[in-house]
Amino acid sequence: MLTSEPREHYRQSFSNVFHKCIISAITTLAGLLQLGYGGAAAVSLFSTEYVMVVAFTVAVLVFIGSLAVKILQVRENPDLSEFMDKISLSSGTLAVTLELLIMVPALGWFAFASMEHYCNVIAVTKSYHEIAVFLKRLYQRELEQLLQVFDKLKELFMNIGASASFINAFNRLERALRGQEC
Repeated sequence: MLTSEPREHYRQSFSNVFHKCIISAITTLAGLLQLGYGGAAAVSLFSTEYVMVVAFTVAVLVFIGSLAVKILQVRENPDLSEFMDKISLSSGTLAVTLELLIMVPALGWFAFASMEHYCNVIAVTKSYHEIAVFLKRLYQRELEQLLQVFDKLKELFMNIGASASFINAFNRLERALRGQEC
């Protein structure tokens, strides 16, 4: 079994390869769309497939934006980077699927149904655990910051000569936040 560090490296390299495949597919299919619906076409693609073109444009913008955030935040906030990675992969796959749906509707609907099945069955069940871990880390980090604020407030009240009962109330509140009995 892989240890955590090699597994993470494998996941990141797979993600990078998949991003490159999505970028290649988007540009290749866009070129083929241009050939099929290019300047010689009598009817504009916007007039026949307006909703699909708008959805494709939004999916591509979300793909590019989330990929940029993922790259910029990889060192400072790895949790956000991982979350943006998933959004980027999902929106990029949606963009490719929408392009297929415009070009070859039968193939596009098959790709859309396959993507929907994958997202609902596999990705959602897997992400519950990841969301729980992320929320637990976030909760613990915020709890530590709150406890530091309580310590500073308690120190401040001790310096100004607050009553012992007031300081004991802070102590009880701190124990309650830490999960101990009052």
